[in-house]
Amino acid sequence: MTKTDTLTGEQQERRRRRKFWMMMIAFMVGGGITGAASGAFTSGNGAAVSPALAIGFVAIFFTAFVLLSWHFFTTVDELELADNLWASLFGLYFYLAAVPTAWFLNQAGIIPPIDQWPIYFGTAGVTFAAYLIRKLLNR
Repeated sequence: MTKTDTLTGEQQERRRRRKFWMMMIAFMVGGGITGAASGAFTSGNGAAVSPALAIGFVAIFFTAFVLLSWHFFTTVDELELADNLWASLFGLYFYLAAVPTAWFLNQAGIIPPIDQWPIYFGTAGVTFAAYLIRKLLNR
């Protein structure tokens, strides 16, 4: 018998929610550290960032991103996993439509060359909106 077998359903839910929110806080702290570090790298003071420092930062960020994502998806329940998968699917479809559309309109001379940041933030926005909608509909 495992330790969770002796807990009531409410206690298991409380433990699961606490673990979820602790991960969210860890992600926010990690995002703040990443933002502060990248802000320091691009502070605009004219000082160049050494390539070794930039490569080290990217390697640490990428490794942390992969490990925390793996931990998150192996820890959450099947409903949270489904919400994330649906939201990711909507974001992917948005991106798969936005990039060729922007490229085609640029080639036709209708819009200026493609700037990737609006597409990036649009993809993130669509993904986040799909996640929130799914969360609200499944309450």
